[in-house]
Amino acid sequence: MLEDNLPTMMKALVTTGKGGCGCLIKVHSVAQNPTDWKTVALRREEGNIIGCDFSGVVVKMGREVPSELRFIGERVAGIVHGAFCSITLSLPDSWSFEHGAQLGVACFTACQCLYQYLHLPTPLGIPESVPEEFILVWSGATSTGQYVIQFAKLSGLRIITTCSPRNFDLVKSLGAELVFDYADSYTFKHILTATQGRLTMAVPKSFGESGGNLAALLPIKSHIPSVKTEWHFLNLSCLC
Repeated sequence: MLEDNLPTMMKALVTTGKGGCGCLIKVHSVAQNPTDWKTVALRREEGNIIGCDFSGVVVKMGREVPSELRFIGERVAGIVHGAFCSITLSLPDSWSFEHGAQLGVACFTACQCLYQYLHLPTPLGIPESVPEEFILVWSGATSTGQYVIQFAKLSGLRIITTCSPRNFDLVKSLGAELVFDYADSYTFKHILTATQGRLTMAVPKSFGESGGNLAALLPIKSHIPSVKTEWHFLNLSCLC
């Protein structure tokens, strides 16, 4: 956790599980994310606890938690960010704890990029007629990239992505239409040719002559006036 101006430190915390509207969960599995080091390096606030994604079993419940919402012994997965907010959901028996632990940061980051910044229609709100528009997902084989591909596909977009050749079949199975080798120096030209220079959305990074919107996972400044950028540091406060 973070404390004053000291380096990140290991510290035992007392967990009573007596919060009125909270639950105490015995953690079984966790997932590591880039946001863990970003919290240390870029958002140093006293009391922040490093780590976000987890899965486990409910062992105690607050008095105000409805019995129909949670129960002792329930398998759950969730996400907690620093000391701010947490979200939990029931974990199906068909899912392992390891699978459940990766449902947090990558999934919510993908949703924030697509629906809060790029303002795409959600899979539940797609109009009957959706224009065929490309979106570029750079590094589509990453955990966040895989979620972006699937959500963007459900939102009616045509997916272009990059990854290493060994992952071409993986990203295509998730919904990618065109896949290019991220290490190929001609990939940018191939993408512009495939989209006829009309690419306007990316998570992140190449555009047509008319510019567009770039959702990035690290701070980045566009040197092209027609390209708008926004850096996404996972923000759960808008969801809680």
